[in-house]
Amino acid sequence: MMSRTLALLICAGFALLALAYAAVTPPFEAPDEGSHFLYIHNFLESGELPILEDRDTVFASQSVQRHHSPLYYLVGAVLISWTQRDDVEAYLEQNPLAAIGFVSDHNQNVYLHPVPAPAGDTGVAIWVLRLYSIALAVMTLWFVYRAGTLAASDARVGLVAALLVASIPSFLHISASINNDNLVTMLFAAGVYLCLRLWTEQRISLRLALALSIVAGCIALTKTNGLALLGVIAGTLVIGALVKRWSWRAALAALAGTLAGIALIAGWWYVRNLQLYGDPLALQATLRIWARGGPPQLISLFELKGVWDSFWDVLGHLSIRGPEWLLSLYLPLVTLLALAGIGVTWWRRPDLRLRLVFLVVVCLLVIAALLAASSRMNVSQGRILFPGLVAFAPLLVIGWRQWLGRWAGVLILPLSVLALLAPMATLPTAFAGPQLRDSVPGDARRIDVHSDDLTLLAYTLDADPLQSGDWLRLTLYIQGVDSRRPLLFVKALDPLTQDVYGGVDTYPAMMPTDQLAPDVVYAVPVRFRVHAPDAGPLRLDLALGWRVPDADDPGEGDYLPLVDANGAALNTLLVAGPTLLNPKQAVATPDDPAEVVYGDVIRLNGTTLSAETLAPGETLTVTLYWESVAPTPEDWTVTVGLLDPQNQLIAQDDGMPPGYPTSAWIPGSRFTDTRSLTLPDDAAPGDYRLYVAWYRLADFTRLQPVGTDVSGDVYLHPTAIQVKQQ
Repeated sequence: MMSRTLALLICAGFALLALAYAAVTPPFEAPDEGSHFLYIHNFLESGELPILEDRDTVFASQSVQRHHSPLYYLVGAVLISWTQRDDVEAYLEQNPLAAIGFVSDHNQNVYLHPVPAPAGDTGVAIWVLRLYSIALAVMTLWFVYRAGTLAASDARVGLVAALLVASIPSFLHISASINNDNLVTMLFAAGVYLCLRLWTEQRISLRLALALSIVAGCIALTKTNGLALLGVIAGTLVIGALVKRWSWRAALAALAGTLAGIALIAGWWYVRNLQLYGDPLALQATLRIWARGGPPQLISLFELKGVWDSFWDVLGHLSIRGPEWLLSLYLPLVTLLALAGIGVTWWRRPDLRLRLVFLVVVCLLVIAALLAASSRMNVSQGRILFPGLVAFAPLLVIGWRQWLGRWAGVLILPLSVLALLAPMATLPTAFAGPQLRDSVPGDARRIDVHSDDLTLLAYTLDADPLQSGDWLRLTLYIQGVDSRRPLLFVKALDPLTQDVYGGVDTYPAMMPTDQLAPDVVYAVPVRFRVHAPDAGPLRLDLALGWRVPDADDPGEGDYLPLVDANGAALNTLLVAGPTLLNPKQAVATPDDPAEVVYGDVIRLNGTTLSAETLAPGETLTVTLYWESVAPTPEDWTVTVGLLDPQNQLIAQDDGMPPGYPTSAWIPGSRFTDTRSLTLPDDAAPGDYRLYVAWYRLADFTRLQPVGTDVSGDVYLHPTAIQVKQQ
């Protein structure tokens, strides 16, 4: 009784977590969700099931999942039949820059999402169908618990198996979306559980036989890969008869009942396919849409890796991938650990051998179905293996328990943490929408640059400083609307070389820019990675603007003209970005150490001179070793000069450290700054003194130095520079 209570708690917790996934995933941003919704919507609109036409027609309709059997969709149609969904087209504005089927740091949204959302019933219908899918997934969890308990004769195995499935981010993501995989996975789990019930009860009761026939009929009307369950049922009945758990007569009667259930529930669908396509499974018609081209081929290792990753933790339209350490190291290791444990269990527990074989065969049948399909179609996605979870999860737990006993569930912890983080951080970041503001916050940096009817008002840096490989995050404040639907671009540039260290072209906060409210201020989050392993420290420039993408090539297009607040045209809009640090940059020890602090904010740790003896016309190179002591909100200018024996200035180099103004300095950072001083050709022989000082360019106010070798408001180098007659 306690185990059932715990199982119910796991199911309840899973349901709540799945609701969180649904809440943070925008409409149709789960795999193929828009197409699955259109199957239901179009059926309700036309009253007819879809026809498999040519590939171009099917893809132009966006209803590309029309080749599937209809049970999931028919139930869904009943659930949302009361809604109108007149605004469905507003949810189907595609993002031409979308990352579909490959991992990306940005543009992970397949669709554009107007803010506020359309006021029709489509949003309600989406939520109803997502709740329907979550209910199916909760039932799947329950069958995993029951099947694991029966397979191992231990409720603890069933509980940990259910917890494992509930902790898989990919399973949660699909469970919280509109997808027929949720129904086929639930029915497959139910069928496997019923087979285990038959085995443990050692008889074929009328009730179980009827339940099997109903499940088999329903799965035959749900998805083609679910037909692998027929092999599981037939194998169970035949093996049971061979080992005399029941009679051949009972086995054949149950098998006949299963086939009768399929005929009664799903037979009309296969007859329809035969009439329409000359093929009960409509395989050739499906291949005309989804075929790879060429003869059947084995799935590649690259695709197998993709299946493995997406089975565990790949979200969105296969564009949001979990951490490498989890997918490529941790999960393979714990799976191998489980396999070794299963071998030990086989050796030590003869009473469980047939059940272990049963679970393994179930997994192999599901894998074989995927391999067969992928040989001719591009269906290499981990969710196709979800029906096998009912066997795979108990197998893993049985194997782990050989090594960790009752602590086997500890191995699930990393997966559980990532599953919890996804709706709190991963998905909200990938699908970050705008915030609507009445005005620009006072701490934002003003821009006020117009591009026709669009205005970049201001921005704030959300990450500063950065290192190479970090995310550059900022919030842009925009206003206006443009019927040409321009996209926003942001690029991080080296201020000295203008090399691009990262950037993004995107529709701001997933919004179509032709549907913005013209008087609303939108706070738009932007992020991208910065890659500059050898650069820094420096303050990055940010190039901002708008581009109207080319219809045939979204990567190309026309840039919108920029006009500043004074009406002056701009060739490029550059604003101050974050500071880029380089922790790998080693700062050498100066030849001439110093201890001088300017204005309590800047420390001079020393200098290195290229020479101490010069001839007229030669150049002295001075390397200054700086350290930031405290934040410096203003930009100060360093001046380095040579004084002749009469204290007259004869050479000078003024300016801010190149690419790194003092307002960008990060306290504690150290770096070098090199200055060049060229002697006049007529410089007189004698001892010259080098000085270093800081001043504010606006009013020439000096930063007062404190420390050794300070004279007034300058640091005087203790070593005289000797100038000799040529």
